[in-house]
Amino acid sequence: MTKKSLPSSPRGSAVFFLIAVFSLVAYFPAASRAAGRVQIALGPSVTTDMIALRLRDAGILKKWGAAVGVDFEMKTTLNANLRIAQNQAQIVLMSTIDIARLVVDDGLELVIWGKDSTSHEGLYAKAGRPGESPGDFKGERLVHPGWNTRATRIGKVILAALSGVDAETDFEVVTAPWRIGPEKLIEDEADVAINAMPFVLKSLLNKKLRGVGKSFAREWADRRGNGRRLGGLFWSAWQGWLDQETPKARALLAAWAEGMSYAHQQTQEWAQRYLPGSLRGATPEDIGYFVRWFQEEQPVYKTPYLSARDVEDETAFLKLAVKQKLVRALPKNFLWRVIRPR
Repeated sequence: MTKKSLPSSPRGSAVFFLIAVFSLVAYFPAASRAAGRVQIALGPSVTTDMIALRLRDAGILKKWGAAVGVDFEMKTTLNANLRIAQNQAQIVLMSTIDIARLVVDDGLELVIWGKDSTSHEGLYAKAGRPGESPGDFKGERLVHPGWNTRATRIGKVILAALSGVDAETDFEVVTAPWRIGPEKLIEDEADVAINAMPFVLKSLLNKKLRGVGKSFAREWADRRGNGRRLGGLFWSAWQGWLDQETPKARALLAAWAEGMSYAHQQTQEWAQRYLPGSLRGATPEDIGYFVRWFQEEQPVYKTPYLSARDVEDETAFLKLAVKQKLVRALPKNFLWRVIRPR
């Protein structure tokens, strides 16, 4: 099928050059950060931002940083891969695909040692429009936020593995920002979209849009049959940094665990306080819908600590990402590190 508005490769020549250069440099903590400060680059995610704000407002991040003698500094960025490659951050929160690409393609010695959220993105269509599965939309117009986004990369793997649909060749492809994609469905400028909460919230609440199947995370859990939902964002760092600074990584996980618990146990209060920062003009009805969705979808894990099942499950997913040529090969070196709480 024809493709419209296809962006160029996410690895422009300048970006690739920068990553390649910095991958040749050994990690030296003193050269990349001020003493007593740990810089953390967060991949974009609404629920992640909401947890990070809770940690800041409640002093939780400061408390756990003080316990290990550092200040944790968090910043959400679209360029977490560059920040870790250039030693501008010691910790990043990214997808397994993005981390594996840095390890395999660019030679960065990164390790995954914690988890945050699931791949709760999914497919959406206009209410009343026929089609119950991805295959029902073959040949139609697919709108997504870009080939370099976590949601589209994960979606490409899930659609191919579970539905036999190629996101690149089986649709007419249109790209549009997160907030614009749902509008294109409503205005009949696209037929199906890869998108996520809260960008589809108001349209779902007003019954202008509907989901097509389940989220990528839940589709994966159903197919695997083990109930574990596919991950979206994971904590990663340079292996050299983690070897030297494991107590600091453990402290961050302990802080994040408190934020996760608050989100799950005080969901209404959490949403009332922090959802309006991401969803402009959020009404009580919007917040109520978000709370119900969160409690059903469980887009945030209940613990940030990795288990053997996490490693096994995410490795199986990365094998499929290799088949889709989103990662050149599985990392040969040890990619995972299980850190236990104390």
